[in-house]
Amino acid sequence: GTGWLSILLAKMGAEKVFGLDFSEAQIQKARKGAIEAGVDRQVSFQTIDASDLNSNSDKYDAIILHGFLHHLTTTEIDRVMATVSNMLNPNGRLIIWEPVRYQSGENTKTQRRLLERIEFLKRLTLKGQRLKLRRMNTQEQQTREAIAQRFIGESPRGPSPKEMPFEPDELPALMSPYFSVQKRERCMANAYLVAEQTLLMELSQPLLARLIRWPLLSIARYTERRLLSLDPPPSDIWIFEMFECTAKRRC
Repeated sequence: GTGWLSILLAKMGAEKVFGLDFSEAQIQKARKGAIEAGVDRQVSFQTIDASDLNSNSDKYDAIILHGFLHHLTTTEIDRVMATVSNMLNPNGRLIIWEPVRYQSGENTKTQRRLLERIEFLKRLTLKGQRLKLRRMNTQEQQTREAIAQRFIGESPRGPSPKEMPFEPDELPALMSPYFSVQKRERCMANAYLVAEQTLLMELSQPLLARLIRWPLLSIARYTERRLLSLDPPPSDIWIFEMFECTAKRRC
């Protein structure tokens, strides 16, 4: 993507970070972001397709696949897992962050209430338009229209061949020939939608958006954590999960 995760890792103390994406436009944004953040000596970016990873003979302490695998077919995922397992140092870690969808039947009353609270916080950023307290300029309108086009048309503008969440045990099964899952946890559900709305609001009213952002996000994140702690998880929403894995030894 735009390199935010690579830049964050460098700020947190990683000595060297390599970021990969198949989009040259995204890589250019990432390089600019690293310079602005003052970490361009620690972070480097390269335009590369996942199918070209086999050409990389370097070894890494950690590899992060962030929101990537759900765009691939099962055959492509198997090929990536085989390649990545050979790219890790002996004690290296693979971190995967991907969406999972649970279908455990009808949501409980508590789950519905928590989901409704996040939805209310998301809509709150649009309140006040009739009274002209909330304005929406051309830039925000155009950005909203561009976002709405994400799922329209053929790939690459529309959905990729497999842009869908995993079943609850699907990803561990796909990884099992190459990796052992050491840790798995639910990290995110719908609170990011509140963050998206505050960022869109900032295009029109930056001061007001910054004023309300942290209270809204704090409430949304607290609500989301309560939601993710429930068993079974809520149904029919994308729940992003983190998997920490170690490579299996090859005989």
